[in-house]
Amino acid sequence: CRYSINHVLRNLHFERLDREKHQSLVREISVGLQHVSIEESYLEQIGSYTWAGSVVLGRYLQSLSPDKVVGQRAIELGAGTGVVSVVAASLGMHVLSTDTPEIVPRLQANIAHNHVTDRVQVAPYVWGNDATCFHPPFAYILASDVVYQESVFEPLAHSLCQLSDSNTTILLAYKRRSASEDRFWSLIVPVFVCESIPASRVTGGDVGDEYSLLVLRRR
Repeated sequence: CRYSINHVLRNLHFERLDREKHQSLVREISVGLQHVSIEESYLEQIGSYTWAGSVVLGRYLQSLSPDKVVGQRAIELGAGTGVVSVVAASLGMHVLSTDTPEIVPRLQANIAHNHVTDRVQVAPYVWGNDATCFHPPFAYILASDVVYQESVFEPLAHSLCQLSDSNTTILLAYKRRSASEDRFWSLIVPVFVCESIPASRVTGGDVGDEYSLLVLRRR
């Protein structure tokens, strides 16, 4: 039988993090030496709990020199529980943290709980929609665990193009889960050059070793 995408992805989450199912909980996510306090729910949308890719991306941001990040404008797509946005803001970035409207309330609460509201703005955004109100381009586009569902491939690719220019760096924590994802990359490769960094080089192998950190820039 064919499982829904939510069922499959939730199982992947539980296998990777080996967590019990709870309706709602607050826990600390360790990203390098930083601890991010996050409220999440395993029984709601898939953006309501934290994926390992966000830790991989957060660790990569921490590895960048301050002159690369301090004062830079960044937008996070599919921010979910907000781990990456919190880390980026803590490093001195000015972050626009976005997700679908139903995810935004918990995202906003997590940003506030981690005391980074002075550097993080939260806004609803559905991939593929017009993004001119966000005043692109951004210096960085941040995303983790966003390539998994065929229906979003074209909207996501469109948003990456809308929000970037030749000076934009796109950082994507990516784990290949299905051959169908080749469709997404067929949309991306003509527009962006992609460098792949194994997650083990970013994290030392203690989390997300099945991920890659992808660095995309306009051709």
